[in-house]
Amino acid sequence: MTRRGFPIRNPQEVHFAGYVLDLETAELRSNGTKVILQDQPFQILATLIEAQGRLVTRNELIKKLWPAGTFVDFDQSLNKAVGRLREALGDNADDPMFVETVPRRGYRFVVPTKNIVVPNRQMQDSSALRIPRETKMALAIASLFILMLVAALLVYRTRSTAPFQKTDITRLTNDGKVMTAAISPDGRYVAYATAENADFVEKPFTGKESLWVRQIGSGSDVQITPPSAVHYGGLTFSRDGNVLYITQSESKDRSLGTLYRMPVLGGIKKKIVASTAVLIRPTTANDTAFSATARSRHAAARRSARRAVGAGGLMRPA
Repeated sequence: MTRRGFPIRNPQEVHFAGYVLDLETAELRSNGTKVILQDQPFQILATLIEAQGRLVTRNELIKKLWPAGTFVDFDQSLNKAVGRLREALGDNADDPMFVETVPRRGYRFVVPTKNIVVPNRQMQDSSALRIPRETKMALAIASLFILMLVAALLVYRTRSTAPFQKTDITRLTNDGKVMTAAISPDGRYVAYATAENADFVEKPFTGKESLWVRQIGSGSDVQITPPSAVHYGGLTFSRDGNVLYITQSESKDRSLGTLYRMPVLGGIKKKIVASTAVLIRPTTANDTAFSATARSRHAAARRSARRAVGAGGLMRPA
């Protein structure tokens, strides 16, 4: 059992949309940075994640947070605790990306999660041995010698001519149905749009497209949008790799589209700019800057937009 009262068989970490929730230490981290999360918001988050997308009623949360015999304004206190949770996640009640409110009923966690079993920390701590001072000195001398040896080897290698190294290329898809693709700045994800059939690449809006994300480390693919009669003209990631920006066209004119944002592993899409030709480019800021320019209706602009659309297989270096 964790120190916050949530029983689990093994200490686990829950991963979702760039966040890691440690159920043993009750710590929330975003890209390695610790996020301040108080006791009641933690319990709400753990309960919603444990429900795996099921609606958790307000009465369930009240019983979880306050033992019998407690006299408080439960509704107001629960609203404040949920508000603190949303603040920690950078979420918005009016346009939720993580915690969805079902009016007068309860809440639902809308982002896919992945549980990771980690080694038992208590066993690791108890097995740690006290190292004698003499042993520490010997280890320090040995480490210094190894560092000097490595430095000498690096100097020798830089002075010699390194032979050409062969680079292998691994194919990620082989059906020719990929419309467009983008890789996250940290190299963890590849997002790509696929058509239902190869003919759709040359004849748009005769079928459906869907969005997928491949996790490079595990090689697994996650479908983040179902097949629909739209065209995805552009994809790009935020600087931290947690948010995907999408240019989506819903007419046969590909130069006219709508810009959306959504969590990289799936969730609710949020509309940013509608009915524009969107130029997406990264900057040195913490996120990605988007310049949206009004669409020109003359024929030259349409031909230029159509030429910018590519198709074919997706490949990456091994």
